[in-house]
Amino acid sequence: MKRGPSVSVLMAVHNGQPYVLEATESLLRQTFTDFELVIVDDASTDDTPKLLASLASKDGRIVLLRNEQNLRLAGSLNRGLELCRAPLVARADADDIFRPERLEKQVCFMREHPRVGVMGAAVEFIDKQGQPTWGRLRYFPTLPEDIRFRTLLACPFWHTLVVFRADLVRSVGGYDEAFSHGPEDYDLWARLIDKTLFENLPDVLAKQRIHSASVTAQWEVGFKLYCSVSQRLLSLYLGRAVAEHEATDAVTLSGWSRIMPRERIFCGLRLLREIRTHARTRESQQTLAAFERRGAAALLTEAESMVYLDPSASRSLLRETLRWSPATALSRR
Repeated sequence: MKRGPSVSVLMAVHNGQPYVLEATESLLRQTFTDFELVIVDDASTDDTPKLLASLASKDGRIVLLRNEQNLRLAGSLNRGLELCRAPLVARADADDIFRPERLEKQVCFMREHPRVGVMGAAVEFIDKQGQPTWGRLRYFPTLPEDIRFRTLLACPFWHTLVVFRADLVRSVGGYDEAFSHGPEDYDLWARLIDKTLFENLPDVLAKQRIHSASVTAQWEVGFKLYCSVSQRLLSLYLGRAVAEHEATDAVTLSGWSRIMPRERIFCGLRLLREIRTHARTRESQQTLAAFERRGAAALLTEAESMVYLDPSASRSLLRETLRWSPATALSRR
């Protein structure tokens, strides 16, 4: 019997004509070659189907599936997951560019760490012309205990760079299609958090393209769902029912750089303080210190944005920043 591939690369695409060839070709040029590339065309209306058919005719590792109706990302990924034959699944978005060593490094890591069920890596942001853009690099915590704690308030992986064990994800029913506007990935990791270990490589293994089509038109709906994931995780961690507005304010304050009304700032701050109090007795010093640095940086950003809008609130946030991490507070003039 012919052995299946070591890893299935899973991609879903809807009207990806401008970038899908570059993304797919960066995968086909991987230094690790024992893979299949499962691509779900989510009812594209541009030339995406023709481009994919041409690629598939030249490389037998490509497996194509087409949705007759638009299922969005979660539904398309679940359909593709049914076709994946490998024990490992690597996600890939159709508008990103992947480093040649991406699969080699991640597959090697997963083979050497059988207790790790989901892993990711760092990412570089580029614009639609492929040039480095805002923020440029995004790194994630690498240790399981740090990732687990960070998941309370934020998605711990960049979805396009995740590799997971197929049976593990299938065991929880795959992606929840109720998250059709995102964040289907954050919800999935939240459901897996008690079932496996998470890790991230410190290596930058992809370039994430930021362009208007890559941002959901239903961003507010997606953000509400994002906060709902945090809400249920925080409720379990704190041992009480965290209200929707509490979770939303804490998530926003902890890193989304959005202008918030004074009362919402301090509602979010109260919840962050409560998390910090619990973390002091439950988390390692390293995990707590990382949380305090991130929290202080977020509070400082909010304090700076409020200097003219609400000087009193700005001063209060600055004092709070000093309590959380003096070094962070003093690092900016």
